[in-house]
Formats: sequence, structure tokens, C-alpha cells
Amino acid sequence: HKNINPDGDLLKTVRYTKPNAYLGFRCVAEITIDKMAHYFWSLKDQKKVSISLDSLNSADIPSEIGLLEKVEELNISLTTKKTGWTVLPPFRKLPASIGNLKELKSVTANHLDIHHLPDSFYLKKLKNLQYVDLSFNKLDLKKAIPILLQIPNLKVLKVTGNKYNEALMELYRKQYPNVELVYQISE
Repeated sequence: HKNINPDGDLLKTVRYTKPNAYLGFRCVAEITIDKMAHYFWSLKDQKKVSISLDSLNSADIPSEIGLLEKVEELNISLTTKKTGWTVLPPFRKLPASIGNLKELKSVTANHLDIHHLPDSFYLKKLKNLQYVDLSFNKLDLKKAIPILLQIPNLKVLKVTGNKYNEALMELYRKQYPNVELVYQISE
């Protein structure tokens, strides 16, 4: 059963209705979710995907990225440049659905105010992931690095511009000599 809303967008399901509100289309929030899922579903066979949160009109990194089953290289960004750095919200999180991207080899998500990572359980599934760049976010690296270093075949981890402790970062470098850990801005 397919429905079309007043803008002509295809809707695949009707999950619920509100009394006196069902006029052949769903509320705006559901339409947005369907458009987002459709957008990611249309990219599911792509090997290289760049996502601009601005162009998606999304404040958060959508959990629908988990639909990108064949992506090997993922770049998540904002097209509008931020001015300055702040420790104030809004904070974003990397959704747990990233664990569905079994073919992922490289992910870049810079300047997105990411404050939270999914549990290591989801990241351990990323057996092909070799390159992670989470520079200039709001990560507390004391918490984030142990999670990220559980990615099985990680070769390069860039976390420049996040809160870190120099001695702890050097300890991680010694414990994980096979991972190139970049946390300082090069001169």
C-alpha cells in the first residue's frame, strides 16, 4: 500500500493516525523520516558516500547511515563552516547503526561536535575499518580512545582538536604501535 502526501512524495507505510488528522497524508515529522530513509536507501550500493548534515536539514548524524551496506568510504560533514570552538551544546553522537557498515574502510567526521561514540560492541563489528578521522569534535579522548582502539584492523586514528592528556596519548601509542595515533596539530 503506497500513499502520496500533498507534496507528491511517496510514502510507503502509514503507521498511525491522529483523530481527525488523517487526510491521506501523515504528519510532517513522519514525512521527514521517510524522506531520510529513502535518501539513504538510494545510496545503499555506493562505495563512497559524502553526507552533508546541512543539505539533509539534520542537526544529528542520522541513524539511517546504517542502511549504507556497501559503503567503503564515508565522509560526514557540515557545509556551513563554524566560527570558533566551544564546549557548549549542541553535541552530536555517532549512531550505533554505524556498526552495520561491514564494508567500511574509512570514516571522516570532522567539526561535527561529536561528544559520544557508540559502545565498542558496535565498533568491533567494523572488521574492514582502517582509517578513522574524528578531528575537531568534542570527544573526551580518555573515554573515546579505548573504545576506538577496539576496532580490529584500525591503522590510522586522527583525533586532533579534541580534549586529551599528553601522557595518556603517548601511553596509547606505546600500547598500540600498529595504529598511527594523530592527536596534535602539526607545526
